[in-house]
Amino acid sequence: LKSEGDETKGSMRTVRLDVTSQESVQKAVVFTEMHLSGGLQLWALVNNAGFFALNGPDDWCSLEDYDQSLKVNTLGHIRVVHAFRHLLERSKGRIVTVTSATTRLPLAGACAYTVAQSAIEAYTNALRHEVRPFGITCHIIELGIFRTDFIDSASLKARLNTSWEKLTHKKKAKYGEEFKDDCEFQLNFS
Repeated sequence: LKSEGDETKGSMRTVRLDVTSQESVQKAVVFTEMHLSGGLQLWALVNNAGFFALNGPDDWCSLEDYDQSLKVNTLGHIRVVHAFRHLLERSKGRIVTVTSATTRLPLAGACAYTVAQSAIEAYTNALRHEVRPFGITCHIIELGIFRTDFIDSASLKARLNTSWEKLTHKKKAKYGEEFKDDCEFQLNFS
């Protein structure tokens, strides 16, 4: 494997970008096109941007919570596909979309995240049929839960507590502190 990897040195480049910004995505396209010289082509687009929105039960979530998750986890992926598609058509490349196992096994308190991840899976599955005539393939990788900074329990608890603090007194009374504490206890998976 090492010798095979040595043969590919210099042929893979990563680009950091903000998928919620059309300007950032366009800069990434320009960067990519600059590096595609001498017959080089873009063979794969890997959509791996994600925002793990764990805000508590749906009843605690605002439309802004859903909007934030959809902007990154769904619309950001679509924005990147639209921007790079012409390069993938040339190479007959592939679109790899990283989603979450929550599309099959939703987590309580992660409705906004699950909705956005399910939407991008549906988009990728529909897109697969539309791009096939152009030689592009679509692939979905569903990740489970791994201990990373992305889902450290301190930041998840902070988000949960932020949602709790935004609730009306009536909603806090409806759920009670014990319910909130149980939600925090369930976050110890990370």
